[in-house]
Amino acid sequence: MSSTKVFEGPGEGLNHIYFFIDKARQSRPSTSSTDTTNQCATPRSEAASLDSEDTEATTAMSNSSSLGNSHLSPNAKSFAPPALSNQTPTIANVFEMRETADRGYGLFATAHIPIGARILCESPLLRIDENGLHRAINAYEKLQDSQKAAFDKLQFFKPELIDLEQASRFDLIERQDKRLDDDQLCDAVVADHVKIMGTFAANNFAAGKGLAVFEKASRLNHSCVPNVHHSFNPILQKQTVHAVRDIQPGEELCTTYLGGPGCYYVRSQRVEMLRSNYGFTCTCTACSDPSGASESRRQLMANLAWGLQQYLERSAFGMTFVPTSPAEALAQSEAFIHLLLEEGLFTVELMKAYRTASTQALNISMYEKAMAYAKNEADVEGNCLGTELNDLVQLGVASSCWVETVRSAAARAGVALGKGGKYNHKKSQKGPKSQAQREKKRATKKKQQMKKKELEAAAKAKERVEQKEADRSRKEAERKRKEYDTAFPTLA
Repeated sequence: MSSTKVFEGPGEGLNHIYFFIDKARQSRPSTSSTDTTNQCATPRSEAASLDSEDTEATTAMSNSSSLGNSHLSPNAKSFAPPALSNQTPTIANVFEMRETADRGYGLFATAHIPIGARILCESPLLRIDENGLHRAINAYEKLQDSQKAAFDKLQFFKPELIDLEQASRFDLIERQDKRLDDDQLCDAVVADHVKIMGTFAANNFAAGKGLAVFEKASRLNHSCVPNVHHSFNPILQKQTVHAVRDIQPGEELCTTYLGGPGCYYVRSQRVEMLRSNYGFTCTCTACSDPSGASESRRQLMANLAWGLQQYLERSAFGMTFVPTSPAEALAQSEAFIHLLLEEGLFTVELMKAYRTASTQALNISMYEKAMAYAKNEADVEGNCLGTELNDLVQLGVASSCWVETVRSAAARAGVALGKGGKYNHKKSQKGPKSQAQREKKRATKKKQQMKKKELEAAAKAKERVEQKEADRSRKEAERKRKEYDTAFPTLA
């Protein structure tokens, strides 16, 4: 896993929106290797860097502003950030902690939990300001006895890629701890430190500019197809957990430890990341799918996401999966959305996909579609994050800001969108239009027709690409089967 990306700007770290403002460059996704090197704590569920804005849309919207190097700050001049809304209520008595057969304890629903419900809103049990496991030692020593007891009950795992004993001794040297003089006492202290750091490493989440462990939220186990989304809310200074779909009684509440591009990795990569960082083998529906359909979808999603990233960054043109126009980018975004929904991934990746689709629709003046996707993004945002989003609003990256941007762009083009995002053709109250206005309208209509044809062509091209990918996957599976039969003829 990569290290946590945190926005360095005014106010607290905006961890629950990092997916909009992370500008780290990604290489094309590989299906054969994973870089799991990490010499510090690995927070659960980190972010991808697929931006959801396009330069053309920004240029077309004079009321937009930028955030750093990102084009994702649509601050319409007519938009006034609302006052802090009422806090999303946390539903009570809907889960319990149970022991699992192979993953320690987990949280299980005891009642029906509707989509978007806030399940947890929890203050940190132990929090450090920077990413360094040794910092958890001093923080632990400051806890009350009851807090230490709660922390000690959490799952312990010693990561393969981090030398915890060495980290402990370095910490003792840095603090000039006199216990270093007694070898026996020093060994006992180091053992205690290893337990603290291993427990923190296995249970921490990104929290603002640092990391934190929680008494309840840290009991959430992993699934590559999560039914809840966790996020540290900088306004509340608490970890929130929301249901991203309806959850039935008896279901385990599972989040993902592999946010961002990790959710597109093939099973072998996901298994290795989870084994090396957390010490378990995932057996979720995606990892245990015998048909291989989930594997194929995730491979294709990785390629589509990579291609869209390259398109937005104006690089790698001419390569497979890299769109060459807004119409193609829209078609590819829609294919990406379809795969996410089919795979059951209803968290931040779906939000980004809807924003990207909305942006590209706006670029080709498809205002109704742009608004529909903007509203879809807002729905997913509410399901994942709740209502306390003033930090996003003030930065201009909240879905409500984007909805207003789409509405303003449509208004400048003479199109009034209704509340449902559909065209609302109102007659002008200012009398007949001038000749220039009529010519502009005809030109716009002609352009829309051309873009529609271009979109249809792009959709057909997308279908051909998907068919080629499916054929390639089928041939590769057949080749591997033949190699296996040749290598082990007695087992064939």
